[in-house]
Amino acid sequence: MGKKEREYISFIENESLTFTEADRQQTLQQIHTAKKKRKRTSTSYIGPTIATMLIVILAIGVIMPSLYTKDNQAVSTDVKNTFSVLILAEESHRSVFQLVLTYNSAMESIKLVPIPRDAYATIIDAHNDNMRKDKIANAMAYNQEIEPVIATFENYFDVPIDYYAVISTEFLKDWVETDKHRSTTKMVWDKINYKENSSKLVEQLTEQIESTNLSSAKLDKIRDGIHSFSIETKDITIKKKKITVDGIYYEKIDEGVLNQISNELNEHLNEK
Repeated sequence: MGKKEREYISFIENESLTFTEADRQQTLQQIHTAKKKRKRTSTSYIGPTIATMLIVILAIGVIMPSLYTKDNQAVSTDVKNTFSVLILAEESHRSVFQLVLTYNSAMESIKLVPIPRDAYATIIDAHNDNMRKDKIANAMAYNQEIEPVIATFENYFDVPIDYYAVISTEFLKDWVETDKHRSTTKMVWDKINYKENSSKLVEQLTEQIESTNLSSAKLDKIRDGIHSFSIETKDITIKKKKITVDGIYYEKIDEGVLNQISNELNEHLNEK
C-alpha cells in the first residue's frame, strides 16, 4: 500500500469517528422528514380510494331501493286481480266476431259480452276523434292500427280495455254451425249460453290467437280460471232494435241495457 492510500484510509477512519451530536440530530430530522413524505404519499392514494368506495356504496344505497321498487311495481302490475280483453276475429278488414272478456281473480269469475257486428256505434279514428256512426264491425276497416279500434269499444261500453287478441276466423267457422242468415256473434251466443260451452269457447279462444298484447302470464291466468271460475255471458241484445240509416241496416242496442252491463263490467274490474 502506498503512502497516499494510507493517508486516505486514515482520513476516512478519522471522519467516521467524528460523528457529533449535531450530526445525529440532523440525521434524525432527515429520517423524520422522509417518514412524513411517505405518509403523505400513502394518504394521497388512500384518500381518493376511500372516497370512491364511499361514493359507490352511497350510489348502491340510492339506486338499489329504486330498482327494487320499480321491480315490485312491475310485478304488482302483472299480478293485477282484474283486467279486460277485447277478442276479435277479422275478415276482409272487418271484425266478424267481437267479444269483451273481463277477469277478476278475487271474485273467481269471468264475464263474457258478445257484441253484434251490426251494432250501431261511434267509430274512433287514429287521432282519437269521433269519426262517424257505423257498424261496430267496421272499426277495423277505418283504422289500420288496433289502438283506435280498442278506443271504439271502450267508448261504446264506457269500459277500459286493457288488452286485445285477434283470433283465427277459420276457428269460428269450425266451432259454430255455418248459417249465412245469422251473424257469427249470434251463433256463438247461442252456443255459449251455458257454462260448459263457455268454458270450451274461452279455452279454445286462448289457443287460436294470431296477434295479441296479452302476456303469457295473463293467458295462463285465463286458462287457469276457465274450469274453476264462474263464467257468465251477458246478452246485450235482449232489447235491440233494427234500424235503417241511409238505406243501411243496423242493430240499435237499448241504452238502458248497455248502461247496466257497462256498470256491471266496471264493478267487475273494480273501476266503480
